Amino acid sequence: MAYINLTKKFRPKKFSEIINQDHICQALMNSIAKEHISYAYLFSGNRGCGKTTMARVFAKTLNCKNRIINEPCNICENCIDIEKSHSLDVLEIDGASNNGVDEMRNLKNNVMLSNINSKYKIYIIDEAQQITSYAFNVLLKTLEEPPKCVVFILVTTEQYKIPITILSRCQRYRFKSISNSSIKDFLEKITKKEHLEITDEALNIIVSLSNGSIRDSLILLEQISNMKDIKITSEHIKELIGIVPNNIILVMIKSLLQKDIKMIFKIVNKIYKLGYNIIQFTKDLRDFLRKIMIYSINPRIIEIFPEEQEILKNLKIKISINTYIHINTILSKAINNMYQYDKPIVILEIYLLKATETYYNAKEFINKLDELIEKIQTSDNEYNNQFAQKHFDDTKLKHEWKMIINELGNKHPLIAMSLKNALIKITSDNFIQLTVFNQFDYDNIVDLKEEIHYLLKKKVNLNIELNIIKSDITNNYLKEIPKHIEEIATDFNSKIELPK
Repeated sequence: MAYINLTKKFRPKKFSEIINQDHICQALMNSIAKEHISYAYLFSGNRGCGKTTMARVFAKTLNCKNRIINEPCNICENCIDIEKSHSLDVLEIDGASNNGVDEMRNLKNNVMLSNINSKYKIYIIDEAQQITSYAFNVLLKTLEEPPKCVVFILVTTEQYKIPITILSRCQRYRFKSISNSSIKDFLEKITKKEHLEITDEALNIIVSLSNGSIRDSLILLEQISNMKDIKITSEHIKELIGIVPNNIILVMIKSLLQKDIKMIFKIVNKIYKLGYNIIQFTKDLRDFLRKIMIYSINPRIIEIFPEEQEILKNLKIKISINTYIHINTILSKAINNMYQYDKPIVILEIYLLKATETYYNAKEFINKLDELIEKIQTSDNEYNNQFAQKHFDDTKLKHEWKMIINELGNKHPLIAMSLKNALIKITSDNFIQLTVFNQFDYDNIVDLKEEIHYLLKKKVNLNIELNIIKSDITNNYLKEIPKHIEEIATDFNSKIELPK
């Protein structure tokens, strides 16, 4: 007998076998009992939660010749044909590959053909969100005036992509993600039926990796079932899937919080040499950070296994909400970019370095500015008094500064560009400060400091000193903030990241 994979072998064949969707099963069974059948349904929810399976069971029940208490008999001709995808009255359409106008026009024409051997002609459109907008318009015409015996079941993981004109014509059912406990109970039954020896911790890992998807859990179980000559342990799964042990993940989290760049690179290099999956490691790191954060807020709202609970309970790591958001956002961006490059380890290293950068949220930045604004305003008054007698201020300085840049631009065009990027201001009656924002501009200007100093003294007709400093804050940011904040930010020599 040909081998049947686990996802097909253990696919539910009636409503009572579908996991964690009792509310939808009961509603559909009631509609069958009352013969209140709509012409269009929309099943939405996360992947692997039973949407397409529910559509097939519903189709079988509607066309079953020997219905048993609103459940399919699974032995009549119609049930068998639908189960084998041989039915001419129940058609499954892949929305991803049949998403164009021509395909929808063909469907519109076929809808008008009479049923062959069943009460209803049923169209199950999977991945319906991939249908184009023009094709949806064609489908809309069909949904507006379908024949009485036709039923459409649209299945999607992204309901928000379905046009409202389509949604308004469908009975909508939202499928829940499958809980970890339900998936584990289901897998325990499967392992007994398949005579697989597996430890409880190994099952927990499979459940955790499935992310609420029954299908994913069965695929993982089938993958490791090739090791059925031995008892499957958590070590076997970690080795096969490439899961980095929790102790390494915890060391990485501590290193990120302590900004220990040497240790971060040491860990990345180690997991790379040991052959672990870099993308999977990044996902595990992000997910464990999430568990730490949620557990610290309320241990009752996170679904974790006993061994994980013990780790989190004894964990001494403290993560602020702002730090968590900062690191988690960076790791999520890293995961997205890793799929586009041939060397994920390079992407991981770049983003981990970014995660160690000093981070200020908007509130911290504004509080710091409030403290400094008063100081700057006081200083401004002093500066104005000092320079009033000399009839010299920032406005006149900036005017003369443009003249100096134009004069130097004829002989040193590259340095003139660096001077344009710089910020000039009076810091005292004897000093003018020139602030640059990168090493390249700083080196250019320092090389020509004497000539710049000479021109400044000549233009302003004062005996002043020139001080050149390099700041980390970007000039683009300074241009967008008011004058006083501009001066504050120059002194606030730190990297500041504000939310977009």
